[in-house]
Amino acid sequence: MSATDDARQEQDAGQGAEGAPPAEDTGAEPVAEPADELAALRRALTERDEKVELLQRTAADLDNRRKRTERQMAESVRYALQDFALDLLPVIDNFERALDHAGESRDVAALHDGLKLVHDQLLGVLRKYRVEKIAALGEAFDPNHHEAIAQVDSAEHPDQTVVDVEQQGYRLHDRVIRPSRVIVSREPKPAGDAERDEGQAESDGAGDD
Repeated sequence: MSATDDARQEQDAGQGAEGAPPAEDTGAEPVAEPADELAALRRALTERDEKVELLQRTAADLDNRRKRTERQMAESVRYALQDFALDLLPVIDNFERALDHAGESRDVAALHDGLKLVHDQLLGVLRKYRVEKIAALGEAFDPNHHEAIAQVDSAEHPDQTVVDVEQQGYRLHDRVIRPSRVIVSREPKPAGDAERDEGQAESDGAGDD
């Protein structure tokens, strides 16, 4: 055996004593232990349960708020007239005092003053709640605010002017809640036209007979 062969054998023997050469790195991830997988699963389940609980609490809170808001709205609608009624009660008190006084006294002037006081108080309460009279008398006829129930010839007023108010109208803010019922002027016809119309009416009546 040559010296070269001897050296080669000694090298191989040394490698065998130290162990096999390190294995090549394949890039594969280490396999997780079952205990680690179980812990991760438990954490995921815990997070899921916490999120579900949070969503349930949020839904319950929203539902309670909705119910509370509905109750408050229902009460607001039910007692919406409370303030109006409280403002109206003093007017009724004064009206009842006026009625009692009318039964005990013959003073017509005092009775008139008492009723006017009640009337003014009542209008004041209505104004507080933005219920106001619709101007009509002497105004130009406006079908949006007035309801014409008759027309009269008038040389003293322009055509289509309100000359009398049969029933006062009112509006709430900018909405008409009751139009004024009015009598409206119209321009008188010339005498000749009026006579012809009267004659035509008599002629039509004779023809009917």
